[in-house]
Amino acid sequence: MVSRRKKTHQQLSLEVDLPPQQQKKPMLLINASPVDASEREERLEMLDRIPSEMETTHLSSTNYAVDKSIREATLAGHDQWKEEEETLVFTSSTRLKVYLGTIQDPLEIPVALKRIQELGETTALTARIVLGIWNLRRANNQLTKNGSVAMRLEEVLEWRGIKKHSYIAYPGTEIRYTDGYRSEQKERVLKDLDLLASCCVRGKVAVAYKGKKTNIGINGPYLRYSVVTHETLWAEEAIAGVFVAPGDWISIYTEQDNYFFAEIDRRIFQLNPQNEQHELRLALYLTERWRTNGKRTDNDEPIVMADLLAASMIRVDKTNLTTRFAPRIHKALNNLWQKGIIGAEPICLSPLNTTKARWGKDWLSSRWRIIPPSEIQQFYETTLRPVAIPKRIPPHRKKKEEAQ
Repeated sequence: MVSRRKKTHQQLSLEVDLPPQQQKKPMLLINASPVDASEREERLEMLDRIPSEMETTHLSSTNYAVDKSIREATLAGHDQWKEEEETLVFTSSTRLKVYLGTIQDPLEIPVALKRIQELGETTALTARIVLGIWNLRRANNQLTKNGSVAMRLEEVLEWRGIKKHSYIAYPGTEIRYTDGYRSEQKERVLKDLDLLASCCVRGKVAVAYKGKKTNIGINGPYLRYSVVTHETLWAEEAIAGVFVAPGDWISIYTEQDNYFFAEIDRRIFQLNPQNEQHELRLALYLTERWRTNGKRTDNDEPIVMADLLAASMIRVDKTNLTTRFAPRIHKALNNLWQKGIIGAEPICLSPLNTTKARWGKDWLSSRWRIIPPSEIQQFYETTLRPVAIPKRIPPHRKKKEEAQ
């Protein structure tokens, strides 16, 4: 078989805003869209208009089949990506396929594998946050350019609850100063944006058109982003902010007035990707489930534990199923309840005898009720409930009724 020709991608090399002696090797942003020099000043002005704080505890982020596929792909193990046509492809539960690179030039397997290993929880979090901010600002002409919205890297870190670096003003005092977020923290946000822009999705999505469902093909990047730079005191180019938008797939939905957004609690974004990995994966899936079920007002519908784990992209540790794994999942669910991310204590609805020797199989098949917080439930019941349209009365009958 003839090997694929060598791929070429645009690469931007940018420094963080540090003095030259503190600067590290520039980060390569392979998938960033270029910003014309004539537009830079305008975009810098837009970045300056961003409010210093967002007085909201929730973000309404996109919740389409494409978003679900990307969540699964970013959290999947590298062995869940399979070779197809000389590249690696992840097939999601929605049957959409995710691959890396561009439509014209998918990454070759060794390069794709390296990128896959860089995906993870922070990538999934960044996706939810930036598209939530996009949704919040997309109708604001003061912060929008060609469908992309202005945002600062610091905003993503703020939503994640990451603390700024601080230091004591002088010995013997409790006064502390801050010099902002660490450069490596902002670099991770950029890395995640670049990874998400390299994730392409292809397949067919179901769209409602005039009350009927139709399948439409998509193939393209999950999101697009561009970086806006400014000159520092050291005459170096540093990042002022970014402009982010969903890929062209979003128009397939919006052109037919199909809008699917999930309310995501700030507390979910603040879960620790390392120490609370199970909590985070469970919470990200549950927000999708609650939005899907919200229109039918059946958010108390039970779910089988094995299905919950699979949908949350949590691998079952069969070797330590009853000794460590199941107790850890119980702890994660209770932790979500204690934090208010789940609306009530998770309840196992199936008889479960944990005293017998092998109860792991019964546990995996057990049914659980996990409900959203009351504010999420109320939001969906209010916003998703169909509006009652008054029944039309024919004019001749209306006159007759008025006469009576």
